[in-house]
Amino acid sequence: MLQLRLFGRFDLRRDDGSAVSLPGRQSMAVLACLGLADDFTVARERLAELIWAGRGTEQANGSLRQELVRLRRTIGEEVLPGAGTTSQPVRLDVTDIDIDVVRFRGAAAAPGGGAEAIALYRGPLLQDFPLRPRDPFGDWIAVHRQKLRDIARALMLRMLRGGEGSPALAQRPVALDPLCEEAISLSHPSSCRRGRPARRAEVVR
Repeated sequence: MLQLRLFGRFDLRRDDGSAVSLPGRQSMAVLACLGLADDFTVARERLAELIWAGRGTEQANGSLRQELVRLRRTIGEEVLPGAGTTSQPVRLDVTDIDIDVVRFRGAAAAPGGGAEAIALYRGPLLQDFPLRPRDPFGDWIAVHRQKLRDIARALMLRMLRGGEGSPALAQRPVALDPLCEEAISLSHPSSCRRGRPARRAEVVR
């Protein structure tokens, strides 16, 4: 089982905690695209144009093929199955890989899963990943980064409104959006104190 962390700094580890060294930036980008995609599947043409933008179609497709070979050698074909033909999409088998974004989305959608989702949100998506200006992959990541940030911020605010927050949690939505008036208001110490009695009252009932 592999552990893929896309929130905050990109990190890929094995069950024993040892880091997996990937061939390079492109391999990280391939895993990020597949880990964020619906059904963990992306058309080859889409991967090639996102990650190898600026190259001709034939060259980009060739670069993708080479990168997939290197990546399979590193993480195994059970995680990144080989396709029967070059026309088939690239698929990630999540049976053998745990992805923090997947668990975050599941927890965020589940009743009472807010605390778990917030704990999984270690920081912006691929926070330290080298994104280039006017880069299609960078633009694609930026869209996902904003969507996930908005979900995390909404969960934090909901918990704070319900009196479930701590002073440390109260500062996090402000860091995500310094211009959000509600986040600023809820970050005030008195707001945290006001929420605690209501929470205790619910437990008593």
